[in-house]
Amino acid sequence: MPGDNDAMSILRISLVNRYYPPNPSVTGQEASKLAGKISTLLNGSHIDVFHVKAPYGGGVAGGQVVGQPHPIASIYNGKVKLMRFFGNFLEGPRLLGKALDKTDLLIAMTDPPLLNYWAGKKCKKAKTPWLFWSMDLYPQAFVAAGLAGPNNLLVKYFLHSIKRCPPDFLLALGVQQARFIQNALGRELPYTVLPCGIHGEPKSESPPSWRQEDDKLYFGYIGNLGEAHDLRFVAEIARQLNPNRHRLVLSLYGSGAGKLIKEIGNLPVVVQTPSVSRGDLGYIDVHIVSLLSRWTHICVPSKAVSAVCAGGIILFSGSEDSDNWQMLHKAGFIMREPYDSITLSQEIAGLLKRLQDPALVQAKKKAAVSIKEELLNMERKAYETLASWIRTYVH
Repeated sequence: MPGDNDAMSILRISLVNRYYPPNPSVTGQEASKLAGKISTLLNGSHIDVFHVKAPYGGGVAGGQVVGQPHPIASIYNGKVKLMRFFGNFLEGPRLLGKALDKTDLLIAMTDPPLLNYWAGKKCKKAKTPWLFWSMDLYPQAFVAAGLAGPNNLLVKYFLHSIKRCPPDFLLALGVQQARFIQNALGRELPYTVLPCGIHGEPKSESPPSWRQEDDKLYFGYIGNLGEAHDLRFVAEIARQLNPNRHRLVLSLYGSGAGKLIKEIGNLPVVVQTPSVSRGDLGYIDVHIVSLLSRWTHICVPSKAVSAVCAGGIILFSGSEDSDNWQMLHKAGFIMREPYDSITLSQEIAGLLKRLQDPALVQAKKKAAVSIKEELLNMERKAYETLASWIRTYVH
């Protein structure tokens, strides 16, 4: 590690995440962005990126290959959940074994699952400072997905071990998530808030092929429809949309994608497209975002942040405590989850009626523009805070 009297020495930083560009994963693109910002702010630092050479079922290609990538072969890429868990679990120590070989600071994200568990144990043993960027949280996600109960012995073991080996700095997706993590660790940590999905990309000059009717209000569900999201919410909206006034753009991947397409794919309002670029997000007026309440703080969907940064409104199903709603509520409407089917139908009918008011739609879009500037400023400050901490703590 560079000494106090060796300010000109090269700072070696290892960044670990399962995915990295050119892989289309959102977390990989965010990892690339983080590597680029750190490299710029910490002039002279060397960034090594350790990731898995594995396919990703969705997303849009993007992000630059920043730093020196070190890919390893994946262990298992199939769909059998138990096999996938063990494969991903073993990828963590393999990645960290290489990342900790010669480094002054480790930055760990949360994929493969339980990477934070391995990072804590191995960094403590190596006496290497480490920073945690908290995307999906494990092992809590296993409980939220119903794969294990909260009193499961393995869940308790992982939580206890993570508590004993906390990170030295936390990058949280929101203030609420930061509090949740600190409560789980039983201690306060230095942290800054860096949401996933912030962008300043302008709206494409030409509309995409799926945006052909200017007299319609365009809804969209873009991205992952996995276990943390409520398929019922999206399906009910689709059923209540009026073909004379509305269109619903779907660009889906994840465990619920096939089922949703089977349910509503033939409705006259539905338009399907393989992918939607950030520049084309601005052609969607209302973005549907869902987070089951039991996943609150465990996930903070980036699609909501990207939607507002594109000037769109969000129609959010979830908890008011979620960072998505806390940060973005002025540009959206909420359907508080959980709910029964009758409440769901009635609430959506009421929300769609409110969206018939053009003045309200424009007011929400105007709020989105203001929030975008706040988010870009938050992002800039987060990177500066992080760089300052690294200079002080690591050197």
